[in-house]
Amino acid sequence: MKTLQSLHKIASQKVDKIQEEIAKLLGVMQQMDDREKQLLQQVDYEYNNAQQAGGDALLYSFAGKFSQKAKDEVADIQAARQDAQGILAQKREKLRIQFAEQKRYEILIERKEVEMKKAKAKKEQADLDEVSALRFKSGL
Repeated sequence: MKTLQSLHKIASQKVDKIQEEIAKLLGVMQQMDDREKQLLQQVDYEYNNAQQAGGDALLYSFAGKFSQKAKDEVADIQAARQDAQGILAQKREKLRIQFAEQKRYEILIERKEVEMKKAKAKKEQADLDEVSALRFKSGL
C-alpha cells in the first residue's frame, strides 16, 4: 500500500510540474500577444503623428522605417507563437498521460483499501464466529 501511495504522490508531483510549465508557457504567449498589439498600436500612432504634423516627409520616413522594423518583429513573434503552440500541444499530451497514470494509481489505491476492509471484516466475522462457537460449547 505504501508503494502505491508513493507512486501516486510522484505521479501527482509530475502532473503539478507539467501544469506549472503550461502556465508559464501560456504567460509567455500572453506576453507575445501583448507585445504584438503594442507594436501595431505604435505603428498607427507614428503614422498619425506624421499625418498631424502636416504630412512631414521626414516623419513619414521615420514612421515607415519603424513600421518595417515592427513588422519584422511581429513576424518573429508570430513564428515564436507557432513554436510555442507546438510545445504547448506536446505538454498537454504529456499532462494527459501523467494524469491518466495518476488516476490509475488512485484506482489501485481505492481497490486496495476495499480489499483491506473486506479482509478486516472477514477476520472480525471469523473472530465473532469463534467466540460464538466457544460460548455454545461451554453451554453459556
